[in-house]
Amino acid sequence: MEHTTRRITLTAVDVRRSATDGDLWEVMEPMHFTGNFYADGALYERSLAEFTVFQRMLFAMNWMESEVCNGGFDQFLGNSTGMVWADAYAGFTAIGDRDTVDILDAVGTWYGGEPAKDRKARRQRLQQLRETDAHGLLEELDSRFYSDELLADREEKQRAWVKNNAGQFTFDGEIPSYG
Repeated sequence: MEHTTRRITLTAVDVRRSATDGDLWEVMEPMHFTGNFYADGALYERSLAEFTVFQRMLFAMNWMESEVCNGGFDQFLGNSTGMVWADAYAGFTAIGDRDTVDILDAVGTWYGGEPAKDRKARRQRLQQLRETDAHGLLEELDSRFYSDELLADREEKQRAWVKNNAGQFTFDGEIPSYG
């Protein structure tokens, strides 16, 4: 696949429009094609260095939600995306999503603390926990996380947060383009 770049410019006006229209993809796109959580924490940090803390949190919240809604916290923590846990947690806290933060606190308690950035360490810990989760606590937390009501509330809070902090989500630069 040929790798080229393309320029994206997002002004605060563009960001507010995207948040108001209910589609944050335009705001997410620069991070989506630049952020790299496939190797290690250092590469993740370098790949997102040009972005604000707000952008990083939105990126991480998006990935956590995508993974958990697809295959639960087991999938999120077992895949490379588990590396974004701390940024996602900070994001849900920043948007005032107490229900999601409570769920993440319960997952953290189940896990035994904040998940490691290292995928191998997370997978080893998950294997140990799977053997002792006889009551299916993680599945219950999955269901709470992706309930329709909580998903709608979380989306509304994310859009309001992006709109109210539009200046933190502007972007003017080149991103990878695949095609």
